[in-house]
Amino acid sequence: MNKSSRASLNQSNNNNNNNDYYSILEELAKSETPKFRSVKDSMSENLNLEFIRSSSENYTYKITSRGPVCYSAVYRDDKYAYRHVILSDGVRQYAENKVRKTNAFLTEHCIVNELQIDIGKGWKHFMIYDGKIRELILRKALTSEDKLKMSINMYNN
Repeated sequence: MNKSSRASLNQSNNNNNNNDYYSILEELAKSETPKFRSVKDSMSENLNLEFIRSSSENYTYKITSRGPVCYSAVYRDDKYAYRHVILSDGVRQYAENKVRKTNAFLTEHCIVNELQIDIGKGWKHFMIYDGKIRELILRKALTSEDKLKMSINMYNN
């Protein structure tokens, strides 16, 4: 067998292998059951419109002694209200150092007094995304009154 015949045979085998892979993937796709739903499908249409329709240009803005921060709109599920506070570099560095030293989420005292970020009572820092604090991800348990207001709003709309 000459060189060009071997090269042609190898290319043919590679194409067959690729076709085998594609056919396997197609079969797997047919038997797949969705694990995730789109945000639109998984949320009540009226539940988080304030957050969904808000642009970061409309976020509340505050200058602290460590730098500026931006507050997102509040969004909710059936148990909690959530808010993100986007941090500038100076605030972020201080927050990351604090978390590194304490090996814990930031306390309300630290957020309000040390970072000078205004948050209402009951908001808790509960998540660090991807191991970095680019933003504070806060949540607050909904009260019975909050849940009643949400159900009235959903009923009226």
